[in-house]
Amino acid sequence: MEVIERVLKQANTDRFMLIGEFRQQVYRCTTGDEVEEVPAETEAVVHQLLDAGWLEVGGTHQVRYGRLMGPARSVLVPTRSRRKSERWSVLSKPSQWGQRRKTA
Repeated sequence: MEVIERVLKQANTDRFMLIGEFRQQVYRCTTGDEVEEVPAETEAVVHQLLDAGWLEVGGTHQVRYGRLMGPARSVLVPTRSRRKSERWSVLSKPSQWGQRRKTA
């Protein structure tokens, strides 16, 4: 759950982009039209949130990755998802969550 909260917050602040027609790799906007790859864990969560309807695919933009330039689709955070994320962030977490994470 913590990973989902983190990725939803990140999707609000960083702009995520999907590159590729079939595999749709997830990138994060850095400056202007430049993008960089996100960690594999973040990419997996973004795809799960897209499949579940918590994130949506937006319009097409031109982005630059190193020396390559091409189209990418933006990842949008709907208002309902943003509100849920804000609500979750103020809830107190059970103390067992921290213990479970350390032993795993």
